[in-house]
Amino acid sequence: MRLPIRLALASLVTLGCTPNSPTAPDSASTPPSQAERRPIILARAEPSDLMVIQVASQGCFHDYVVDVNIRRSSDEVFEVTARASTRYRPGIGATTIVQFSPQDIAALDHYLQLYRTVSSSDVCTTHTQVRVSRVHDGVVQYSESLEDTSCEVYNRARGQLPVAFNNVLEAALDQLYADLRGTA
Repeated sequence: MRLPIRLALASLVTLGCTPNSPTAPDSASTPPSQAERRPIILARAEPSDLMVIQVASQGCFHDYVVDVNIRRSSDEVFEVTARASTRYRPGIGATTIVQFSPQDIAALDHYLQLYRTVSSSDVCTTHTQVRVSRVHDGVVQYSESLEDTSCEVYNRARGQLPVAFNNVLEAALDQLYADLRGTA
């Protein structure tokens, strides 16, 4: 049985577990001469931009990486592709494709802001790393690394991810787990 995504993605506290550090796959390196140092705001994406969010989370009962690609296709529609994988079986991955509204993107921007303000002074058994990148014409223009090792994001969000983001992560992870069961 798989835990609900909001528990797995956010921070899960379980007695007898030790803090973990997720292993995210190597990403394209960010140019050292980045002029842009402000937070990446998904709602400001241009149609030629690809916004990439990589969530790597490891805890007592889960260990996965989800790559989410977001491209604005119009003022009102964002095309979203998510691919889930696990470091235990890196050759197996699952992809899902959906559309987000501007309201879905605004909710995701708000959620990412929680990561930007987390103090991570406490210790939790789940370690979640989030890398947000802005890619223009196939070149990473800027990347922002966020993390939570304290359960603070989960607590401040009251255990709730933005609905559309939660749904796309669950769909990708459900497919991944189905594929893993089929190849056991």
